Amino acid sequence: MNVNMRLCGMTITRYIPSCGVLLMIMSLTSMAYTAVIFHDDFSRYRHGEFPRAQWIGISGDWQVRHGELRCAERRMAIVYASGSPLLREQVLEVNIQVHQRTIPTGYAHAGLMLFSDAGDFWRLGLVEDPDHKTRRMELLENYHNIWQAQSTRRYLLPNRRGGKSRWVYGRWYRLRLIVTRKLLRGEVLDGRNGELLWWSEYELLEHVPAVRMGRLGLQCAGLDVSFDEAKVVGEMMEFAQLRDGRNRIAIFADELPSLNMKFARRLAIMFERAGYDVAMIDANELANSRIMQPTRFGMLALPSAHEFPIAALPAFEQYLRDGGMFIAFGREPFKHFVHRLNGQWLPIEQALQHVKPT
Repeated sequence: MNVNMRLCGMTITRYIPSCGVLLMIMSLTSMAYTAVIFHDDFSRYRHGEFPRAQWIGISGDWQVRHGELRCAERRMAIVYASGSPLLREQVLEVNIQVHQRTIPTGYAHAGLMLFSDAGDFWRLGLVEDPDHKTRRMELLENYHNIWQAQSTRRYLLPNRRGGKSRWVYGRWYRLRLIVTRKLLRGEVLDGRNGELLWWSEYELLEHVPAVRMGRLGLQCAGLDVSFDEAKVVGEMMEFAQLRDGRNRIAIFADELPSLNMKFARRLAIMFERAGYDVAMIDANELANSRIMQPTRFGMLALPSAHEFPIAALPAFEQYLRDGGMFIAFGREPFKHFVHRLNGQWLPIEQALQHVKPT
């Protein structure tokens, strides 16, 4: 899917869905890079499983069903993405479909959260009033356990909104939260064609306390809801600096057929100018779990992720499980696995032909 938008002065040029834990596609047109730093389409989990690989449950029962995250709790249920970092500027998105109400009385609601903790968050939600007829959209803040704090005298924030605030059962919507240092904006888009249906934004005044940072969270209460295509876009350099001060980046630069060494060196220069320590590593180092540790390299850059050495997969997977990050460039990441045989890189299918049966 191609993306062409502006976020806080930063250009998102393109996005390719990730098959791994983290996939970031960077623009090389300026030093202010944005990236998809979290993405989950829930396709890699077993039916009925809680997606613990990338999510942490705060309350309620959450299960993956048919490639979607499902919740039908009668009371407040919350999960948040463990791989979604705390950033000052970011865009949070998720698809949502409401199937039915699960409580006979009271307000029923579900939505997308900028989640700091259970007492501090913003929620962009679809709400059904107790009359079972009024269905509306809202963007509200819970600050220090004060619900709708943004409308109280002490924490009052200027608000603007527009569009038609009405939703229907059985239709997919795209919820989007745009967070900057000065503004928080919520948008509800038609999931079929991307049309903007409703929006609301609050000015984050410097002298007024408010929730300004958080992770991508999901919430439901009193509704049977499906979520899909959760995504976070943020500034890549800020993301790298958050990793416990680990500002060293490894760039994989071995002589793979598709790897452009000039491009790899350009990346090294770019990161060094941005203040990062850079190390160029080869396939043997990439496959060495003692070298590929997040405490040594906070980030791994793959200049040509189209091909990947199959011998490095175990160390790479462990690196991600331990909290490491990676940036993928080029065409479809990990489409071809390769193996070095007699000094030559071969597709894994061709390399296996040289293996003698035992």
